[in-house]
Amino acid sequence: MVLLLTNSQHDTTPERVMDWLSYYKQDFKRLHAENYSNWNLKNIEKVSTVWFWRWGFVKGLPQATVVDNEKNIITLNDNIRDENKMLSQYFMYLLKSKNWLSHPSSIDVNKLIVLDEAKAVGFNIPEYQIINSKKQLQNFKEKHGRVITKSLGNTFPLSSRACFTMFYTKEVTNIEAISSKFPSSFIQKFIPKTLEIRTFYFNKEIFSMAIMTPNSEVDHRKYSKDLRKVPYQLTKEVEDKIHLLMETLNLETGSLDFMLGQDNLIYFLEVNPIGQFSMVSEPCNYFLEKKVALHLKTLNEKKH
Repeated sequence: MVLLLTNSQHDTTPERVMDWLSYYKQDFKRLHAENYSNWNLKNIEKVSTVWFWRWGFVKGLPQATVVDNEKNIITLNDNIRDENKMLSQYFMYLLKSKNWLSHPSSIDVNKLIVLDEAKAVGFNIPEYQIINSKKQLQNFKEKHGRVITKSLGNTFPLSSRACFTMFYTKEVTNIEAISSKFPSSFIQKFIPKTLEIRTFYFNKEIFSMAIMTPNSEVDHRKYSKDLRKVPYQLTKEVEDKIHLLMETLNLETGSLDFMLGQDNLIYFLEVNPIGQFSMVSEPCNYFLEKKVALHLKTLNEKKH
């Protein structure tokens, strides 16, 4: 049996892979963080292969819970998440002898370490600095002109009945409105670009897509549906560096972000070990979901 561990029952990428698994007559089961605890653990004996595709923790307190202040709500939610984290870790432990595609122990990458390793293999990296004061920010901006900021960790949307808020990479503009001191933040030089490149790395194969973004736009995700996306061939030199970086990071799959600057240089931005690959597969007709299913089929037919 192939066991698919996913973030949500609403994630469409695993569903496309499951369609191919059905086509190849593979037995599979899909679990996510909010329903796996109801699964009979005796079924683990039937599992041969595990595909780890994102994994969230169960939400915190139900809305009906009554506490006397906001601080207690935050504390109790943190406690619930820690409990669920322990349960998830034990569940992964029970699966340790299985064949894995993307093991949870190898996907928690540190973006700063990744940038150091990418620079070490020869990639161009836009200059950056970790900054926590207005003075440092002013000095960095005076040196580099336009600068951007983005999160170092995984961020989750904020939602309420009134709105839904996503966290995007954003240009830093109105410095005067910023406090003299603020939490340490990742600040990077803005690179004028010709296009952006999303690369999916899988089983030592490389599949790239060009995203035709406006050269002044900071984060294409705001307008992704309206942008032209076409297959893109990286040079052998760049692809060799990708292979070396992924081997260094011990990643067998992942999505890498690059940009082609107006100076005609390729700049490395980041790698996401559990990257959304359907956005590359569909516009470019790469049929990546089929490739993933075939790989899972091969693993499933091996003895673990």
